[in-house]
Amino acid sequence: MENSTATSEHSHDDDVLPLEIDYIPECVRIKEDEELYMSPEEKSNRLLELIKLLEGNKSSKGIVFQQDLLQRFLIHSRYDVNKAFSRVRNYLTLFKNHNYFFQSIKFDFTEHPSSKFITMLPHRCSDGSITLLYEM
Repeated sequence: MENSTATSEHSHDDDVLPLEIDYIPECVRIKEDEELYMSPEEKSNRLLELIKLLEGNKSSKGIVFQQDLLQRFLIHSRYDVNKAFSRVRNYLTLFKNHNYFFQSIKFDFTEHPSSKFITMLPHRCSDGSITLLYEM
């Protein structure tokens, strides 16, 4: 009986995230609020500051960034605008020099015989990490 309770707790929606995430999960927002103690106005001001830095930069001029993407850079940099700006520039340099990383894969690599030993589980842990199953 105890095992079924533990199993049902782990399958609870709050503990599992979808593999494909196109939003910032609520658990990340809560953790961000707890750790940074920053008002929404201050976060918005830092986002605008990052946008202004990017608009004035030669390598990013003319690129329209989605605010969600820039928010993710700010969260990763703990809302340090200069660090986030540096990371966005590094991302753009990587894209410019190695754009093949950003191209779609021409075949379904999960169906290729050489990749049959690894399986990516269909959900993420509550911390956002993925689980890979290696079969040897």
